[in-house]
Formats: sequence, C-alpha cells, structure tokens
Amino acid sequence: MKTIKKLLVLATLLVCGVAYAQFPAVLKLVKSVVIPDSNIVFSVSNKAPKTDAEWAAVVKSAENLVAGSQQLMPMGPDTGRESWVQFTQSLGATARKAATAARARNADAVNAAGDEMLRQLTTVMQARMRGSDTLARLGGDEFGVILEQCPLEQAVRIANGMREAVREFRFIWEDKTFGVGISAGLVGIDGSESTDRVMAAADRICYEAKTKGRDRVQVYRPQHQNEDTQNAELSMVSQINHAFELGSFRLYRQEIVALNAADGDTPHYEILVRMLDRDGHPVPPSAFMPTAERYNLLGSIERWVISSLVEFLAAQCEIGAIPRDGSQQTSAFYAVNLSGASINDASFTDFMRRLINRFNLPRGLLCFEVTETTAIANLTKAAALMHELKTLGCRFALDDFGIGMSSFAYLKYLPVDYIKIDGVFVRGMAGDPMDRAIVEAINRIAHILGLKTVAEFVEDASILEELRSIGVDYAQGYFISKPAVLLGADATEPAVLERA
Repeated sequence: MKTIKKLLVLATLLVCGVAYAQFPAVLKLVKSVVIPDSNIVFSVSNKAPKTDAEWAAVVKSAENLVAGSQQLMPMGPDTGRESWVQFTQSLGATARKAATAARARNADAVNAAGDEMLRQLTTVMQARMRGSDTLARLGGDEFGVILEQCPLEQAVRIANGMREAVREFRFIWEDKTFGVGISAGLVGIDGSESTDRVMAAADRICYEAKTKGRDRVQVYRPQHQNEDTQNAELSMVSQINHAFELGSFRLYRQEIVALNAADGDTPHYEILVRMLDRDGHPVPPSAFMPTAERYNLLGSIERWVISSLVEFLAAQCEIGAIPRDGSQQTSAFYAVNLSGASINDASFTDFMRRLINRFNLPRGLLCFEVTETTAIANLTKAAALMHELKTLGCRFALDDFGIGMSSFAYLKYLPVDYIKIDGVFVRGMAGDPMDRAIVEAINRIAHILGLKTVAEFVEDASILEELRSIGVDYAQGYFISKPAVLLGADATEPAVLERA
C-alpha cells in the first residue's frame, strides 16, 4: 500500500431530534478524494437525502480556492480554529498539484445555539485525530481536517472514528436534545485526473455512501468509474446547454385530484419538465437533473420552467380557460418543484416579482413544491422566501413530508399551504396498519394546523379508498393519471427565459 502523505477531511453535520428553528436538520452526504502518495480528501456535503442529487460540494483547484479565499467564511472565534485562507495555505503545493481542495459553502446564518454546538463538535472530532492533524471550520456547519502521513487504512480508521464519535455526541440546548451524524466516502486520485472528473467521482461515491445506508464510510474503487461513464456525464452537460439554445425543454403535467366534492371540478396539477434528446425523444428528469445540479444548471432550468408555466397560465386566463376571481385566491393551483439552488439564489425573489407583475396571475394559482429535506437544509432562507413570495400571491407545498424525525416541528417556521405525504407511507397503507396510521396522523395534524393534504404515489383503487376514508384532501399518482404534455404550452421557444 502506497503511503498517503496528507488527508483533507471536509465535514458537515446532520442535526436531528427535537427541532430547533435554525438547525439544518437533514442528512449530510459525504464527498471524498483519496490521493495515493499525496493527499486524501474526505468531505461531507450539506444536501438533503432526496432524489438523485441532494448534495453538492464540489472539488475545485487549490489555486482557485486560494485566489478567492478572502470571500469565504472565516473560522471566527466560535471554533478557535484556523481560517480557510490559512487552511488552504497549509494544504500547500501537494494540494495545488492534485487540485483537490473543496469549495466551502456559505451556510445560513448560524445562531448562538448552532455556534455552541459547533464548538462542542470541534472538541469531539479533535479527540479522534492525531496531534499532527489540522482541523478547520470551512463554513456554516462544515469542517476540514488535514491528516499528515496517513496510509489509506489509517485514514479509514480515523474517518470511522470521527463518524462514530459524532454519532454518539448529543447536544443539549434549552432542554432539547439533538443528535448528529455523517456519512463518508473516500475516492482515490493519482493526480492525473482533471478536476471535473475528480468532482464527478466524488459525487458518485458520496451518493453511494448515502444510498447504502448512511452513517458509513464508503471507499471508492477504480471499478466505480470508467471512461464511458465520465464521457456520458459530460455529454449530458452538453445536451442541457443545447436544450437551452434550441428550446428542447418541454412542460408536462400530472393531475392532482380533489377527494371532496366541493373542490372536485377545480384544476390541480404538478408541473414536470422533460428534455428532448438529439433524436427528439423525451429524457426524464432523473436522467439529467443530477448532472444539472452538479454543474450549476439546475437554477436555470427551474427559471425556464417557471417562466414558461406563468406565460402559459396567463394565456389560459386570457381565453377564460382559467377564471380570474378578482382579489380572491383561486382554489386551482399548478405546482412547480423548487430546489435549494433557487432557494439560495439571492436574485430569485426579484425574478419572481418581475414575472408576476408582468403577467398578473390569479392569486394562489402558482404553487411551489419544496421537499421537506430541502426546506430544512435551508430553513432560514426557505422560510424567508416563502414569506416573500406569498405576498406576491404564490402558495407553497411541503413535499415528501414525514421522512424526517422532526417533521411537524418545522411547520411552525414554514408558512406552507399544503402537505404532500411521502409516498413511502402511501403506497403500502392499504396493507400495512403502521403506514395507514402514519398517513392518518399526518392528515389529522395538518388539518388542525389549517393545511390541506396531498397523498403521493397513489397506485391502485384500494389506496384511493383508504385516503377518502381518512379524509385526505387530494391524491396524486399513476392510478389517477400519468404525466402528459401540458396542452397549449409553447413547445418551441422558452418563455421569458432568464438564466440564473
């Protein structure tokens, strides 16, 4: 086994348990880079465990990091550790050669409780490190560690030791107890790969660490990647860029049916996006959205979807297909998915304000769906965005609700209108008393809070009848309708396209 001279550990943390308003209480995934005879990079990203790509730490060159390090978050007095500038300087020439330093994310404002928790975690992690190792806080709840002269086997032991120590740690604040967890992945690099390929490999093993059970250290092996896989990802980036240039995105809709007679004739849809490949065949989101997120294209896609939908809805209002109810809020809605990329985009609110002022949609017609994990990961910004856009007449749905340990606690901070019950409970509720009880409990508490409920993944008649008997407000799934092209939408040119 070749000697590894340095290990760079980048870590962000999962906070769970009883909710605290500004804690990012979601699973943080791991990105890692292992460099034989050079460095190891072991990182944990701060993204939610949802579809395909709920994580986004990127590997960038040390030169770029050092050049821009003055703009990154300093350590400050809360941890007493080195600044990111000092940290990248400590990484030195070896890191510059391998181009493996990671970009720090400027997290949401950390309150006093968060700072105290991070101080305690610093002590916990240091206890599992060697005296020669260097620990730094990189931003928000993200930490970095350099392990000097560290073979791979020892690096894995140290990573596991830190993971176990963090898992056993309990933070107590105002009589509330929080647990913390990380998952980890290690990727071997010999210095010959480009930064983009290092990043792609780190992303893949990071996702694998999460999907294989979380709270683990996953070691990257050469067979994890091949030239075809790498070329396919770069080809997908090219396809996405061409789709913008050629107008090859398409809007689809899936019906959401009301389960009560009073709202039965009002249109309710979730809006989906497809991309046409070079042969004109539709590409599902699962095939291109992960790549779009990794290469910072997701925000632009979401702006295209929103712009095109708003223009379509305005046209439907003009011809009377969608009635205008004056100043009253319409009971119809068209729901669009919103990711962390848009939530964290400082210009997104202004983009929406210009769009809504231009087209003057009925209040409540446009609804944004934000997954529970995305909302919690960006709690402060998500809540602020929701409040801002609700003043413009938008509504919000909290998607995939129920998968978190403290789901209900966050409803106090998020001004949502709808709760979309996660399909993992819905699809089995007809034959599983536990799933049925969970759906019933979510529905009952949502109604107490004055919120409407939507059940996802309704796949047969028995599930639909169970939902009716419980009193769920809406249902969505393939038994009701499959996604279909949004009729009347301009399928040639993107409407009011504004790149993020």
